[in-house]
Amino acid sequence: MFKLTATIIIISIFSLPAQAGEIETNRLMNWAEVTYPEYFSPANQPTHFAGNEWLYRTYSDTNTAIGVQFDNKVFITGGAFGNDLIQVGTLQSLLEVIDTRGHDLYAQRCASCHGRNPKNGRDGIGSARNPAAIRSAINRNKGGMSYLKFLTDTELSDIANYVQNPY
Repeated sequence: MFKLTATIIIISIFSLPAQAGEIETNRLMNWAEVTYPEYFSPANQPTHFAGNEWLYRTYSDTNTAIGVQFDNKVFITGGAFGNDLIQVGTLQSLLEVIDTRGHDLYAQRCASCHGRNPKNGRDGIGSARNPAAIRSAINRNKGGMSYLKFLTDTELSDIANYVQNPY
């Protein structure tokens, strides 16, 4: 039987400021859960710390783990990946391939009212799954949103995509 505790994937935060490292690590893990649910489920697992060296998550349904080592190397293990630690890249290189436009726009323009994570569904954010609904809310000044009239249709589409699949 696979022993998850012996093959935990680990995430390190030494090369980034502590809070930024944790935020970026969680963004990567959230993205992995949304993009590859067949490998990382159930989603929304807590991030664990192992001393000052590791951040990681484990997934009971798929018997896998993901994490980043102290030098920001990202690893996966377990389930379909086998019992060895497999390095899949660095935290920075993997974050570069993640489309963060929707996340960044949501964080800048929406999170103060709707909460940091749209999964929580605060204040009607669930209807923001399509750009037309967001534009309608802005045009009707729903919840004081009229100040967002400057957002382009492309930006609204990026926000809607992120609300549908937050990472």
